[in-house]
Amino acid sequence: MTQNGAAASVGTLLAAFKSKNERAFFGGAGQVNFKDDLAGDTAAKSRFIAEHGFAAWNALPLNEKSAGAQHVTNATIPHAGMKRSEYQRLTVAEKSKLAGEVGAKGIDRILGRK
Repeated sequence: MTQNGAAASVGTLLAAFKSKNERAFFGGAGQVNFKDDLAGDTAAKSRFIAEHGFAAWNALPLNEKSAGAQHVTNATIPHAGMKRSEYQRLTVAEKSKLAGEVGAKGIDRILGRK
């Protein structure tokens, strides 16, 4: 792969794309959303508690099926073509960001879809 005649780094290209298109990526390497993410790794668990505190560890759901897990992950990536039911599952922050991207008319179109 080349860019302007020079060899291009795939990692650099992906990092540049991600910085401009955050919503195209879901989660991240090293991101801890559930206690099960660190199952069997006591060193990583200790490091997480040291960095974020025991209250943060205690607030993590056990896994994606646990109560409260719906606030951690959202299977829907916000976009202008989504349905009303998908839009309603977004957090307030996600709705606000999407409204800034698509405007009031875009949100009206989303809310009009079944």
